[in-house]
Amino acid sequence: MQASNKALTNRLMQLSARNKLDIGRSDEYLETQAKLKSERMKLEMVKGVVQGVIVGSGVDWAADDQLRELVLACGEDEEG
Repeated sequence: MQASNKALTNRLMQLSARNKLDIGRSDEYLETQAKLKSERMKLEMVKGVVQGVIVGSGVDWAADDQLRELVLACGEDEEG
């Protein structure tokens, strides 16, 4: 009986330690997701500024291959 209790206690400790690791991974995952979201928002803002500067400059960006590609690329969705 005592050996069985010891084995069960050890198993409980292992499961508890594993659960703590899983929680740690989950916290790290959530933190990484939050950072990713923040960086995506910054990227979208920069892309909007680039588009605005080019389009608002008065330059015929549609006739210039490089500028047209840049303006259109800034309008593309990164997740799609």
